[in-house]
Amino acid sequence: LSENKVLLDENKSTADIPIMVRGNPIGMLRLSKPETSPSWTENELELAQTLSTELSGALDSARLFDETRQQAEKEYIIGEITDKMRESMNVESIVKTATDEIYKLLDLEQIAIHFTPAAEEDGDDDTA
Repeated sequence: LSENKVLLDENKSTADIPIMVRGNPIGMLRLSKPETSPSWTENELELAQTLSTELSGALDSARLFDETRQQAEKEYIIGEITDKMRESMNVESIVKTATDEIYKLLDLEQIAIHFTPAAEEDGDDDTA
């Protein structure tokens, strides 16, 4: 599958046509004629390659659509959680909302948020 070319079996009754997406092989179409049928013609093989190319495009479009949908879902969820956190100006309430929402969203067993101590400001140092 490393090359984008049709392979015929020794009887020329089965054709393997790569399915390529963005230049990478992701599979193949195996098309077999009955043994009593004539061998594949150039026109038939070109048609099969064209259909494989169309299939590749459709698969890539579906993948892109799915990625876009998943990203939109993530952004929606993040927006919903952010809105809930912004409803309060109380630090404790914001932290509780964040932990509750992340816990539910990711189906966690446990969640912990640790804060680092605030660094001392340079102006508060009493040494001269």
